[in-house]
Amino acid sequence: MNIPINKFKRYLKNNINKFSFHERRWSIRERLRLLKFDNTCRDEECVILGNGPSLHGFDFNRLKGKKVFALNKFYLAYENTDFRASYHVIVNRFVIEQSKDFILNLNYPVFLSYDNAGGWLPKKKNIYYIRRGGFYLDFQPHPYFYTCEGYTVTYVALQLAYWMGFKTVYLLGVDHNFIYEGKPNEEMIMNGDDINHFHPGYFKNQKWQNPDLEASEAAYSLANFIYTRGGRRIYNATEGTKLDIFPKIDIETFL
Repeated sequence: MNIPINKFKRYLKNNINKFSFHERRWSIRERLRLLKFDNTCRDEECVILGNGPSLHGFDFNRLKGKKVFALNKFYLAYENTDFRASYHVIVNRFVIEQSKDFILNLNYPVFLSYDNAGGWLPKKKNIYYIRRGGFYLDFQPHPYFYTCEGYTVTYVALQLAYWMGFKTVYLLGVDHNFIYEGKPNEEMIMNGDDINHFHPGYFKNQKWQNPDLEASEAAYSLANFIYTRGGRRIYNATEGTKLDIFPKIDIETFL
């Protein structure tokens, strides 16, 4: 999956004048930094941690020694454990704005949306910016070109994992089950405790966007196809999950 660095540099040199101002700025500052992760975990396995209620009471120390992607506000779990993930992924603008102080205190690689954070967060060596691009039904195996958000940060993490070379991915805490009012993607205020995530203060009295389960399922289906066609697999180890697109595996068997 990797692209030779010299070939990629030639691509930048030949196309830089065609980019918009923001894309040019991102290309110069960030694209070559991202190359360090290309195919670095070939044929390994990893865990992608969602933020669903199924994670209530889970002992995250059981994941020590595994390569783990944490998503969005998973850092709230760090209040009760010394476990730390290997990577962190946040693309939603509300989550980034609400998480600034936590993001700056993380000391492992953090992947953020350049479109939503590239202009105002202080620079840190462990923060890497990816750019939004493509249609929602798109799977980009080379995120230094762009990353398709697919209406869920989990889909972004699946593209990053594929790009890094992981052969097997286990989803944990991806309940795919939300209680909300309004339309998909509508901006809302979470009044009171958050019952859709593992921590009651996740979006408590804060802005959030309603999930779009139908659109994210379409993206998940494409991810499942790409992984399977490439000789890789995604398994859902989430207890009680409503997401049936990926083969399910018992969490105890997985661990």
